Amino acid sequence: MRIIDRYIIKQFLPPLIYCITTFVMLYVMLDLFGHLDEILRQNVKFAVIMKYYIMFIPTIFVRTMPIAALISTVYVLSNMHRHNEITALRASGLSMWQILRPFIICGFLVSLIVFLVNDRYVPGASMESERIKSEEIEKGIKGKHRAIDDLAVYGSHNRLFYVKRFDVANDELQNIVILEDNPNQRLVAKVVAEKAKWKDGKWLFYNCVIYRLSRTGAVIGEPLFYEEKAIDIKESPSDFARYNSQADFMNYRELNEYIDKLSRGSGKAAAKLRVDLHYKVSFPFISFVIILIAIPFALKTRVRGATMIGMGMSIIIGFVYYAVMAISMALGKGGVLPPFISAWLSNIIFGVCGLVLIGRLK
Repeated sequence: MRIIDRYIIKQFLPPLIYCITTFVMLYVMLDLFGHLDEILRQNVKFAVIMKYYIMFIPTIFVRTMPIAALISTVYVLSNMHRHNEITALRASGLSMWQILRPFIICGFLVSLIVFLVNDRYVPGASMESERIKSEEIEKGIKGKHRAIDDLAVYGSHNRLFYVKRFDVANDELQNIVILEDNPNQRLVAKVVAEKAKWKDGKWLFYNCVIYRLSRTGAVIGEPLFYEEKAIDIKESPSDFARYNSQADFMNYRELNEYIDKLSRGSGKAAAKLRVDLHYKVSFPFISFVIILIAIPFALKTRVRGATMIGMGMSIIIGFVYYAVMAISMALGKGGVLPPFISAWLSNIIFGVCGLVLIGRLK
């Protein structure tokens, strides 16, 4: 490694670590104050609170690393440019790409680290933090979202649930279809019901029709109709509520397998999850792409107070980036864009813009 590479990396790492540490602390403090009433009301033990936030740290790390990388890049390059270090390096015979290479390498390595943390640690930690939140901190409190529409879940006993509407406040499923497979993944039964209510620890189905199916998918015998029927289902209302964020609780391989199972009965729900699947790969590389787009803006600023101007640019760039990403994700889940394009669109747009702008630097 060249001396200049080591020098730039040493300049880049301290503000990156400082930013990510600050973001984690701020995130924890804001979340703690937001749940302070519930914590005091439920008399949650200190050890439980500590465990909740320790489990929450991987998620915070992944979410805030792109902005930390952006701020660090702008801060270091603005200072180097203001002190004429870039000019001195160019005068020594180095090209702009040679000078910027350490930033690009750091961005790529940061993206790989984020991908590994997001795939290996975030799903399990998110599930545990969500469990602590629902069972300890917000125990007995209904979810903020009073209803969830178009919920599709592949649950226990090889059952695929499609629920048109889940009334969280009243523990009620509306317009339900359940497809049940045998261990060989062959469809053997179908349940259709107007609604189901959670009472005394079990699900009661109303205006329910049960179909038994042959190997060819034909109905065996007469369908069984029940005005009220208790069906043994392992999933509770809290399970269905958590399944609404199921992509957060799975790594790439698990989510891919889950989508394969889900696609047999609910193509619409599977298509939405495919956006999340591609997003699990595209999101970590935001750190790499956002550094590319930050470099030319940082080097354009050479006036007094350049560092503060650079910080302001960082906020604007980050806001625009996340806005484009949110819009493309929404279009993907709405079926307007293909899942892959939806997840990668912001990276492609900003990556190309960054490379073009870097190429124009003198």
